Amino acid sequence: MVKINARRIKNLLFFSILYGLLKVSSFSGPLLFANFTTKLDYGVFEYSFAVGTILALTMDMGLSPSYPLYVLEKKDLNTGYFLSLYFVVSLFLFYTITSLLYFYSIIISATYLSVLIALIWQGQLFISSVFKTDGKAFLSILVDSLFFLLINLFLFTLFFFKIQYDIFKLLALLNFYVVVMLVASVVDILKNATLTNLSFVNLKLIRIISINKDFILNGFAMILIVNLAKIAIEYYFGLSEVADYSATFRVSFIVLGIYQVFNIYFFGKIYTLSKDEIDYWFLAIGVLVTFVAVTLFHFFPLLATLISILSNLDKTVFASICTFAIFWIASALNEGVLGREGLLPSSNMTSFAIVIVFLASVYIMHLTNTLSPSRIVYLHVSAMFLLIQSQYFWLSRSDIILIKTQIYHSFIFLLTLIYLFVIQQGPVL
Repeated sequence: MVKINARRIKNLLFFSILYGLLKVSSFSGPLLFANFTTKLDYGVFEYSFAVGTILALTMDMGLSPSYPLYVLEKKDLNTGYFLSLYFVVSLFLFYTITSLLYFYSIIISATYLSVLIALIWQGQLFISSVFKTDGKAFLSILVDSLFFLLINLFLFTLFFFKIQYDIFKLLALLNFYVVVMLVASVVDILKNATLTNLSFVNLKLIRIISINKDFILNGFAMILIVNLAKIAIEYYFGLSEVADYSATFRVSFIVLGIYQVFNIYFFGKIYTLSKDEIDYWFLAIGVLVTFVAVTLFHFFPLLATLISILSNLDKTVFASICTFAIFWIASALNEGVLGREGLLPSSNMTSFAIVIVFLASVYIMHLTNTLSPSRIVYLHVSAMFLLIQSQYFWLSRSDIILIKTQIYHSFIFLLTLIYLFVIQQGPVL
């Protein structure tokens, strides 16, 4: 029987309110962007953001998960210092080379925007990981929110002073952010430098990558799966359709915020729970995020009146995206346990197989002239459902049978199908 700790629940409630106030920026920023700019500009921003976050996981090369692994588990502060030093050097090199390519017109503005977002996102990942390792939850949340807080401030400034948006102003702002991040990181590196630390920089990065390769591949697979629909819609239908989809997807971030609260609050705790406790907590979180998703769905007409880009969108697409958010959270929770049990290599193979199946399905529908943006979204939800079911399968191989959670998510998927194809009589795929 799982015991409820009243103090933990009270702290979690306070933490959730604090987190929500900061995290609302990740919801409002892109939607303000959609309202203050043209649909094409918003589509460029969202597509660049999708590409940027994928690039960020590639640039990270396991730095973010390595830091707590070495500092907390291995008590190896020298390696922690090396990782911080490597982060600063790699950030500087990537930024310098890309800026030169843009300055000499070798890459276009949209590509440069993607790289700047990647540098910022990877920087926030690593710095947030350092703060979480040090037990500084508030600073971790603040760093995680900085990009969208900056976007909000940027858009409000343009609106207040009646300045016309263009991509060059956004690039200037992000350049400023990267430089500030670099300077602050260099100052921290110099402040913590010792002779012991400085003599340790000969540690080979290959060693760290080899230790964390499964986490790196898992992170890359997940960010790819999350952005599959956006990438497919852009490829087959263009940036305007990306704008419509992205605006709806951003609204669902309210649901994702519930998981992120638990992820930070239970960092280093939830994955040490017993098997019965894991099933209990994962089911409880699943029920909670479903309640938020259903509430959000019923308020969709009101949201559509407040956010112009949502006014012509199909409710079935929004229902699908809300279900996707529920499954995304389930997948993220499962990842920690898969890593703990050494099951990520098997799970990663399944994840990449699902990516291939999704892309092949979209391509076949394109060849048969049956493809539409909404059908890409339906396929996306199905792909995420298959992913979490495969995770439950691999967990069962280590005798971790999350039967309650698995049945619950299967029930949610069934209800979604009934709503889409029976109640709303949507197109049969």
